[in-house]
Amino acid sequence: VANEDFEQHIWMNNPLRYAGETFYQSNYGPPDSVTGKESTTLAVVSNTGWLIPYVSCMIVATGMLAHFWIVMMRFLRRRDSGKSRTGADEAVNGSLGGAMPEPFIAKLIPWLIMLLIAGWLVSKSRMPSYESTEANLHEFGKLPLVYEGRVKPFDTLARNSLRILSNRETFKDKNGDTQPAIRWLLDVIASPAAAREHRVFRIDHPQLLKKLELERRKKHLYSLDDFFEKIPVLVETANDARKKDSKERTADERKFVELQSKLGQFDLLVTTFQPPDIQIEELDQNEVRRQVQTAMRMLQQIDERQPPLAVPPIEGDGERDFTASEEWETFARGWTKSYFSVNLLGADTSEPVQFLTEIMVAHANNKAEDFNKKVEDYHRWLSKNQPKELDVDRVSFETFFNNFAPFYYSAFSYLFAFVFAVAGLLGWSKRLNRTAFLIILATFFVH
Repeated sequence: VANEDFEQHIWMNNPLRYAGETFYQSNYGPPDSVTGKESTTLAVVSNTGWLIPYVSCMIVATGMLAHFWIVMMRFLRRRDSGKSRTGADEAVNGSLGGAMPEPFIAKLIPWLIMLLIAGWLVSKSRMPSYESTEANLHEFGKLPLVYEGRVKPFDTLARNSLRILSNRETFKDKNGDTQPAIRWLLDVIASPAAAREHRVFRIDHPQLLKKLELERRKKHLYSLDDFFEKIPVLVETANDARKKDSKERTADERKFVELQSKLGQFDLLVTTFQPPDIQIEELDQNEVRRQVQTAMRMLQQIDERQPPLAVPPIEGDGERDFTASEEWETFARGWTKSYFSVNLLGADTSEPVQFLTEIMVAHANNKAEDFNKKVEDYHRWLSKNQPKELDVDRVSFETFFNNFAPFYYSAFSYLFAFVFAVAGLLGWSKRLNRTAFLIILATFFVH
């Protein structure tokens, strides 16, 4: 790649992988007798399957260990029982107990292991529990919104958004404690200053780190405050890259564009839940009209970015009620309409907007009891005033499904079954194969 300059140490079995190519040290020359200088030879290849040799070596090693185990068991049984080679092979290929009756406790072992793994799977379905003095983030995560064409819970928006930024569904706060994605989303929409301190942006490209003047970290996670001053440089470079066809962009340019998109996602969440700064009290009509026009332009710009819509449709009390709406709206638009309706027409505040505002204020002020009460009140209001597009039970189940993650944990359970099945090739085949089969049955039921 042209016009790229950075340092990288390359030595045997430690290549440089960059822009789809791999730079290997294929030869080394000791100090020359004349110049006294060392020399090295690099081989540059396109090696997309670099992991295959390592996986192959592990498979071969596993096979060798299995063969060694079988031969060793055969030898031990010959020595202890004096049986013929054929008899020993039959004993190894069967269970260690041979033709002897299987003890009752041995029959129970596969079932006990299956019950343990099944219990582990079921335990993952338990929802998070909170003390009365803690904010019930799980209940807030059940609240509905519309985004990307369907009704979904806040919990789904939080998980998907955080995964875009950091490839994770959790993050660590400044105290080092692991927090759920819904806590990060609440900070973004209610306390943007606190959200800027969370290390949720994954940046691992060397040139991108150099451009942003960041030190390389083990987990490659950075907060917005870590590189906030360098955002103009990032935006300028990313905009220049966007002028090119996507196929013509360098690896560095693709990373700049990717980080800019992550910042755009973060900014969209912030602006969607931040209403315009308007004050129309004690102003003349011209100034009020100007503020209204400015606010409407800002809201239109937000709507063009296809943001999350958190305010459900509600019926108005009259033709001049600004809060009435037949469609879902952003919180910023709903708050603005409610503000004008109250201050210009003397109407009542939009109830969904009022609930969401109080929830966000309670979170920003760390008032857990107020937060939980307002969340409960909003759930109750949604049950009584359920829009046509909203199925409260379905949204609640999606939150449960997100926390349970049955496909994710079933994959681990299948892996346990695979380990028992492979172990069955080395001996105790009857019991281990039965264990593997029972684990597969229990997991398949969950799957």
